[in-house]
Amino acid sequence: MNAKNLFRSLCLFAIFLVPFCGLAADDYTNPIIDADYSDPDVVRVGDDFYLTASSFNSVPGLPILHSRDLINWKIIGHALQRQPPFDVFSRPQHGNGVWAPSIRYHDKYFYIFYGDPDFGIYMVKARHAAGPWSQPLLVRAAKGWIGAKVGLCALGSKQGYADYNWFRFSRDLDEQKR
Repeated sequence: MNAKNLFRSLCLFAIFLVPFCGLAADDYTNPIIDADYSDPDVVRVGDDFYLTASSFNSVPGLPILHSRDLINWKIIGHALQRQPPFDVFSRPQHGNGVWAPSIRYHDKYFYIFYGDPDFGIYMVKARHAAGPWSQPLLVRAAKGWIGAKVGLCALGSKQGYADYNWFRFSRDLDEQKR
């Protein structure tokens, strides 16, 4: 491992693996999670809560946090070990990559849908929130789509449907403001 990769790994360790102190449910201060978890999304499964957030170009990406009380959180894994397209993200891509993920649970699987503004909407899934997670699947190729809020609904033992909303970011509109 070269010095640059070692430094990057240590920075990611410091940012994502900082231990969270245990607080009683009636004894806490904001922010509850003293770190940058942009665009967080939470799903409840039984008595447990799972959170994921944007990770942009950082890997491991899509951090997975667990809580039983929405106050005390612990990182239990990452859903993204490599970010596609692999040839593009083998080089630094500041601000690109994973934007506004949506975590859901359906039929004994966790699903995360996330947008990449340059490539489209991806999905990963796992039986357990801590992983292992599937390789990302491009479910909708598109430019400028930055988020996916998905509702998975059961219609029967083997049926289901996805109700989804894609969020579009227009660089053209951003350019017109200047």
